[in-house]
Amino acid sequence: MLAIFIFLVLCMTGCGIGMLSCCSQVANALECLGLQQGDAIAIDMPMNVYAVTAYLAIILAGFVVVSIADSFVPNEIRVRIQISKAKAIFTQVNSTSVGFRRHHCV
Repeated sequence: MLAIFIFLVLCMTGCGIGMLSCCSQVANALECLGLQQGDAIAIDMPMNVYAVTAYLAIILAGFVVVSIADSFVPNEIRVRIQISKAKAIFTQVNSTSVGFRRHHCV
């Protein structure tokens, strides 16, 4: 999944790839992971251009989108993934929250 995230960053930061082309390439990358049409893929991200790209790529590849609110706590996310039987998840790390978590985990 790291490769897909890196590609999303590259195609959305002005490298000249259009939205349809970017979605198509992400959809192809999902298929290369061995996922089958009809498999569920979760998106746990704030609504931004990366989430929209992931959403459209999932639909384009024939997978099922599982939307997870980015405000959910880990237990709620786990339950949604278990219920949906999601095979993969798109997410992003908020650098502010990571620092907060590290501070409290140490």
